[in-house]
Amino acid sequence: MGIIAVIIGEIFAMPLTHLCIDPIFKMMGMELAVDYVTDPVEIYLVFPVIVLATTTVSAFLTSLYTRKINSSDTANIE
Repeated sequence: MGIIAVIIGEIFAMPLTHLCIDPIFKMMGMELAVDYVTDPVEIYLVFPVIVLATTTVSAFLTSLYTRKINSSDTANIE
């Protein structure tokens, strides 16, 4: 799921930035188009790796402290 979320985020990042942020700058009085400075290495490599690593580590740590449920424990659930 994390990899799919990163791919979808990368696909929609630039078009949605222009769609959402340009009107805000126009409301503030900027008549010319905003020129966004982007670093492709950061956008498409560094930040997705950080997101995936953080998600993986947090899921692993959560799984260490999650109590295991035995089949005998489910007999008393109402």
